[in-house]
Order: sequence, then C-alpha cells, then structure tokens
Amino acid sequence: MQNTHAGVAVSGMKLTVAAAIDNTARVGVETLFVRAVMGVLLLAVGCTKTNPNSCCTSADQCTAVGLKDITDCKSGNVCDPYGACVKPQCSTAADCSSPDAPICIGQLCVPKCTMDADCTGIAGTPYCASDGTCVACKDDSECMADKPVCDASERACRGCVADTECASGMCLEQQGACANASDIVYVESSGFDSGTCTEPAPCLSLGYAIQQSSGQRDVIRIRGVSYNVGANAVNFSLKTLFVDGDNTIVTGAASKPVFTSGRARSRSRASRWGRPVARTSQSW
Repeated sequence: MQNTHAGVAVSGMKLTVAAAIDNTARVGVETLFVRAVMGVLLLAVGCTKTNPNSCCTSADQCTAVGLKDITDCKSGNVCDPYGACVKPQCSTAADCSSPDAPICIGQLCVPKCTMDADCTGIAGTPYCASDGTCVACKDDSECMADKPVCDASERACRGCVADTECASGMCLEQQGACANASDIVYVESSGFDSGTCTEPAPCLSLGYAIQQSSGQRDVIRIRGVSYNVGANAVNFSLKTLFVDGDNTIVTGAASKPVFTSGRARSRSRASRWGRPVARTSQSW
C-alpha cells in the first residue's frame, strides 16, 4: 500500500478532500462523508419538530408564532393570544376577576368583548358596545318602560325628562316614563268634539276628552300655547288621569275655577302647565 497524506477540510456543510489518496484511504473518507451528511439530515429533521405547547387559531396567529397550519391544544387546554396552550380561565365573565380582563371569550379572560354573548355573566351590562365594553344599553330599544331612555354618556337606562326623548312625543316626567301613543287623548282650541280625540283629529273640549278616556287610555294632552275651558270649570269626577301640556296656559271664566276634582277647586283662574304632570286626584 502506498502511503499518502490526505488533507480533509470541512467548510459549512460541504466536505472537501484535498490531495490524492489510494483506494483504501478513499473508502475511509467516503465513510466519513456519509456520516457527516447523515448528521446534517438528522439535525434538519430535529429543527422542524414543533413545540407541543404551541398553538394557533387563525392564519395570522399561525404566522406570528411560526406554525404552518391551525394547531389546537391537547388535554382540554385552550390557545391564548400569544400562541401558548394554557388551562381554561373562565366559563363566563363572572369568573374573570381582573378589571383589566373582565370578559370571558373562548374560556380566556380578555380586555374587550366582540358580541353581546361575551357579556354574559356581568350583572347589569349585557350588551357589547362598539368600543369592546360591556354596557347596560346601546340604544332605547334595550331599555324597559319604567326607564325608557338609554343615556348616551352613561350607557345605562334612565327615566325620560323631556317629551323629545319619547317616541310618542310625551314624557310623564313625574314617573320618568313615556306615554304610549295609543293611551293619549288629544285636545286643542281648534279641535272638534267628535271621534276619539286622536293626534290628527283632536277634540275641542276637555269634557268630551274625559269621556274618551278609560283605565288604559289615561293621558290627556292639551296642545297649543293657550287653552280656555269655557264658562264652567272642568270636573274630572275623581278620575285618575294624567294631563300634560307644553307650557300651555289654561284659563277659564272670570272669578271661576278652571278645574274641579269633586273634592277641591282650582286655586286660581289660570293654570300654566309645563313639563311636570299633575293627577286630577290632587288639588289644583
């Protein structure tokens, strides 16, 4: 066998044999080369194995955490926003105690809601607002009759304080409730005592309007700047009615009361009705 000297240089992942060698030496070098290549392949395979605690639920999240496909968690864990599998934190928002993450979505406590269902479990705030906050209401349709107005600043239901806050155009301020349009009997100086005293066809006299009232239809609306009841005072006969006007001045005959309720007389010949609503069972 001829003695030779072979120089072997390794550069990166390429194996280079420098110098001439005989057959025996070549076998040894080729063996070395094969082993080196196998080692590189094994290293490459090891690098593609994913972390079993990594996960992603959307394409964007998969890209962010370096996963190729949607990857679920095992053993009942859930995927958090950072792509890590963690134990469930909640079933409803009632389980989330931190003010920084008060909402339960996908069994995780998070800062903001995305839909009304996310607010389940938060007492008094069942609706999800556009800014991701759970609120008591977003508009009037989500309020009850006793508190019909959704306050825009508080995002909570409250009683009405002005006629303009009611769909019927009439707020019973003492109750904070909106009158139903079907419950209102309309009166004005240019009206006629016929029909049922509707908004487009109001009655002329309060006496006729009272006859059209009932236990359900118990609100009388006097329209106009002023209204004169005529020669005789209006007697409500102890009926329980709401009477409303828009700063309407109601007058009667000289030296005579404007209203009587069967128990008491009006204290003056003219009554100015603003937004406060009076019951006929009270003294006028």
